[in-house]
Amino acid sequence: MQLSTRSALAALLMAADVLACGKGFHRGHRKFKHTTLSTSTRIPTAVPSPYPVVEPPVVPTIIPSVIERPTPSLLPPVVIELTPTPTPTPTPTPTPTPTPITPATSGLTADEQAALDSQNNARAEVGATALTWDAGLAADALEWAQHLASTAGSSGTLTHSSSTSEGENLYWQSNSDSPYANAANAWVGEKNLYNGEAITGSGNFELYGHYTQIIWGSTSKIGMAVADDGSGGYYVVARYNPAGNMIGETPSSG
Repeated sequence: MQLSTRSALAALLMAADVLACGKGFHRGHRKFKHTTLSTSTRIPTAVPSPYPVVEPPVVPTIIPSVIERPTPSLLPPVVIELTPTPTPTPTPTPTPTPTPITPATSGLTADEQAALDSQNNARAEVGATALTWDAGLAADALEWAQHLASTAGSSGTLTHSSSTSEGENLYWQSNSDSPYANAANAWVGEKNLYNGEAITGSGNFELYGHYTQIIWGSTSKIGMAVADDGSGGYYVVARYNPAGNMIGETPSSG
């Protein structure tokens, strides 16, 4: 009976050991069983950011300021009324070839003599005889010069007389510096504009008509005069006899 009790107790202890071993325990020490926890951690998938939208730069609209400028006033061109004897521009005295022999004159001023010489030089170049100074023509010229000075004044407006018995050249300048010589030199200076054509009274006649009167072959006498316009300027009138510039003729045939 006692043995049975021991046997039962031994069996019970053995069962306890088996149970302890089944739970991972050993006698004399504790053994830990490693347990690995496998935790599934969800890592969020990175969502790519969309490309940044670059807005175009705002360019300010620049409106140029408008500056009001006054409309320029255009001065109308000066209209020069052409006459057979327009106011010429004085030019230097041309070098004469050959030098003519001027008929002896008396009582002429240096300015008058210079004007006579200039015109006779031009005549000599084309083979025409020299002009002589005529007091009667000079008196007629003075009368018309004074008329121009009193009616046109300092405007320099040149108007031919109605007389057709004498040839006539006109000139005006704004000062008193050698008016006779300046007038003669200006008229002679038209030489380069004349090409030998017959006189028509139109076309380029206004550009060379003074010169053709001076060299007109049949003209033999000249008289000149000046008149003060009251403002420092001078009108110059030259009269010629016989008159030149006959329509349809040339200086050499006239």
